Amino acid sequence: MASNIKRVLKCSGCERMTSESATKDVLVSHSAKGGKKCPSTKPVKGGPVRYRTVVDAGRDPATGKRIQKTITADTQKDLKSEVARLTVAKDDGTAVVPSKMTVEGLLTKWLDRMKGRVEEGTYAKYETMTGRLTGRLGALLVKELTSTHVEDFRDYMLTEGRVHGRQGPGLSVGFVDEMLTVLRRSLNYAMELKIVSMNVAKGEFTSIASTVRKQYEEDHESEEPWDEKEVKAFLRGIRNERLFASFLLSLMGLRPAEVCGLKWDAVDFENGILSVHSTRTMVRSTKVLEKRTKTDAGKRRLLIPLPVLAALAALRAVQEAEKVTAGSAYADKGYVTATGLGEPLNTQQYRRLAYRLMKSTGLRQVRLYSARSATLTLLANAGVPDQVLADWAGHTSAATTRKHYVKKNPQTLGAAREVLDKVLSLEP
Repeated sequence: MASNIKRVLKCSGCERMTSESATKDVLVSHSAKGGKKCPSTKPVKGGPVRYRTVVDAGRDPATGKRIQKTITADTQKDLKSEVARLTVAKDDGTAVVPSKMTVEGLLTKWLDRMKGRVEEGTYAKYETMTGRLTGRLGALLVKELTSTHVEDFRDYMLTEGRVHGRQGPGLSVGFVDEMLTVLRRSLNYAMELKIVSMNVAKGEFTSIASTVRKQYEEDHESEEPWDEKEVKAFLRGIRNERLFASFLLSLMGLRPAEVCGLKWDAVDFENGILSVHSTRTMVRSTKVLEKRTKTDAGKRRLLIPLPVLAALAALRAVQEAEKVTAGSAYADKGYVTATGLGEPLNTQQYRRLAYRLMKSTGLRQVRLYSARSATLTLLANAGVPDQVLADWAGHTSAATTRKHYVKKNPQTLGAAREVLDKVLSLEP
């Protein structure tokens, strides 16, 4: 490598650092700034002397082209030390290639690679997240991104990041967590491309602190689901509602997307069995996506409670009559939760109807997912085993059901009180 080292001197004509020729102190032909050939061949007398060489940095993983890197140093010793470092980095795979890719360019490239590898709804969420990341970090070169940039982005999103909505200026801890995950994954991809040698988003202080999480949970207490009295009051108040059966499905534990995706061919009236295997979800709040349940656990067959079975039969009869009345105007698409002309409701329409009915019955408004939580909590209080609860809800893990859906309340702890009634009693 020493034979490839050249001295570079400052040109007296254009002041660029230029290699000298074989004849001492005569500069090789070179271009001045702007691309025009410099007429001078004389170095600055007594000017700085530096040393330069070119090393093989491997091949660009994206194009396969050979990469050569020019190194310049003040002394031959420094130059040889840098050459040795780059040689080791090349051999152990940690060398990075020269790149002017921005964070925006990286996120675009990563997002393009994810297309077709995840479900459409997940991809749409990634698009939203990469858009927010690009807005704050996109102009930076990937190689210039630091953990401090990531920390600043995280703090901004937690305190000022909300664009729409009325829940305060900051975004939720969960959503910011997901954005940081997307950034980490894209930087992992940058490491594969040899653009960077480390992932700065994996730094010790780039994640959300436990104290911040705890404060967020205290400020955003989870919604208390309906108790049994409220469930019954709601059902009594909407018993004459056309889609009474649909709300019974929600209150037997189905997700809103499962209720909207349910078709009549999944209802076995003879054996009283409901097959849950399809959903209708919203993408970007504008597009309806029909798909199978996300997990195998979500695909399940449930015994239909008798009140629900009766309500479903009544709704089926109503739809048959509507079909006759509407004639050719009826869109017979086979959905249970549909309009009077057969068009299926999407989850937004279904939620709006639910909230309107909650208001008309004088009950406090809860999310439809809280109605699902109410059901699972009531089943847990009745002594239904955890695994049965998870299977009924369509969860892979019983721990998930317990942690996120079964809410602690005095009724949940009733069995403990019954035991203590006897233990602490002074009666013989």
